[in-house]
Amino acid sequence: MHGSCGFLCTGNSFFRHSSPKGSPLTRIAQVFVAAFKNRNLSRPETIEGYHEISDTKDGTGTEILKKTNQFKFLDRAAIRTTDSSYTRPWSICTVTQVEEAKIVVRMLPIIGSTIFLNTCLAQLQTFTVQQPNTLDRYVIGIHVPSTI
Repeated sequence: MHGSCGFLCTGNSFFRHSSPKGSPLTRIAQVFVAAFKNRNLSRPETIEGYHEISDTKDGTGTEILKKTNQFKFLDRAAIRTTDSSYTRPWSICTVTQVEEAKIVVRMLPIIGSTIFLNTCLAQLQTFTVQQPNTLDRYVIGIHVPSTI
């Protein structure tokens, strides 16, 4: 125990310390809403046609994520337009914000499979408790408990 605490403390200077700023679910929802609103826009040929705050860090101090080609329908949330109504957060998002939403979408099969696994485990645990409770647990006049 003490060795692990010391190991944790030695790496403390390498950790990223940032306080949460808003709900991450709101940022993901903004991407889906903006992608739906911009569904009729054509995707630009170059990365310059997409909205990003700067090259290395965004306004919140987080790293800028590079655009990927997976889930291209979400890229429409970051398309730059000349229309002034597309300056609100629910109308346009940064490429980094879109890539964060893509990461969550890529994780959905893992999250879904853990739900199925936990459902099976919960059923198994309740079965091993309920089944003995239905049996006659008296052996030679001694009451045997259903669980140990």
